[in-house]
Amino acid sequence: MLGPLGPIPGTPLLVVACVAAKKLRPREALGEPAPVPGEADTRS
Repeated sequence: MLGPLGPIPGTPLLVVACVAAKKLRPREALGEPAPVPGEADTRS
């Protein structure tokens, strides 16, 4: 996957990894929200 076609499957995997890292941060366990771009605002 390091050839010229590597970015095609690599880009979606990178996005998934970034979103997972934001959602699984320890800060969220401490009560501080971890906003994810594109996610609906659930606070009211």
